Amino acid sequence: MSRRDGFAQIPDWLYRHARPALGLTSADIAVYVVLEGHSNAKGLTSPSYPLIAWEAGISEAWAAKVVRRLMDLCLIERISEGRQHRSAVYRMISDPALPPMPARPLSRTEARRRSQTRTEAESGDAQGQTQWHPGEAQTPTGGGPRLQLSTREVETEVETSIVAPPLQAEDEGGAPDPVISDASKFEAWYAVYPRDQNKPAARREWAKTRADHPADLLARTKQFARSVHGKSLEFVKHPATWLRERAWEQVQAQGPSPEFLAWLDSPAGRAHTARKESGL
Repeated sequence: MSRRDGFAQIPDWLYRHARPALGLTSADIAVYVVLEGHSNAKGLTSPSYPLIAWEAGISEAWAAKVVRRLMDLCLIERISEGRQHRSAVYRMISDPALPPMPARPLSRTEARRRSQTRTEAESGDAQGQTQWHPGEAQTPTGGGPRLQLSTREVETEVETSIVAPPLQAEDEGGAPDPVISDASKFEAWYAVYPRDQNKPAARREWAKTRADHPADLLARTKQFARSVHGKSLEFVKHPATWLRERAWEQVQAQGPSPEFLAWLDSPAGRAHTARKESGL
């Protein structure tokens, strides 16, 4: 992917996979293209922040922030620090580890077409289930047979269309451990966390995070945000790292929230308390 004869080879995974999977912005892609355009045959590149800002069409401060974001996403890595008259040297990662690519959302035309196809298929199935019972359903004038829908088939169709919700897996104590995976709860938690950094990675860690209760985690996060208010965020962990290391367990919450107390009083909460007291 080195520069040859004035042209830079830009990998197609950048805009086909990394952009939707990592949530890359136009500034992220522009800075990556600038870095790639100045790389050599070994994938090393060292343009200055003023040059990156000029060619990407953004400010120098924004260019520095985007470069750090690309390093956090493991799309580039810094080989050497910059000095007074020398820029930092970066290496372009040709095959980064990317999360699964999300499904492309349907356009309005595609969604309408798919809905029409589904409606036509259901209509065809309903017509195929009609039956004529010889000797029972005749026209009043003695003409051709009249189509009737079997009562048994209607009852069967209604019964099979009602599907019970999947049961949540239970542990030995008989009550399921709460899993924090609700998208709305993630947005509420992310809005409280003091540092906005790599939201897609934080969302993936949120889906894997297990805690005593979402309300308790939110309360401890608010307490942590208050403790670092007014301080430099340079030493505040990224949201994904904070969740992965279960850092909320080191925060002393002022007290349990009303939601957490209400949950403790529920059957699931009492079973959870019994398991903790028994050491399970």
